[in-house]
Amino acid sequence: MIRRLVADFILFFSLFIFPWYWTAVLVFVFIILFENFWEAILAGFIFDALYSIPSAKIYGRFGIFTAVAAILVLLSKIIRKKIRIFS
Repeated sequence: MIRRLVADFILFFSLFIFPWYWTAVLVFVFIILFENFWEAILAGFIFDALYSIPSAKIYGRFGIFTAVAAILVLLSKIIRKKIRIFS
């Protein structure tokens, strides 16, 4: 429980301090380390709210980071069921 709270603090701290790609790597690592890391979706929403701009490019639109985080969390649930170690 304490490890997860520390991970949450690091993740939300990184949203404001680190570049986007460091935050993306942290989200990916925490999704692997923790089961049902729903905080990644919340972090994605905050990230999109802070840094998305209206653009014709796909990576600048609102919701991209949130959608990727949600897909990764759901994929991790499916993959964890398939792997014997996490069962």
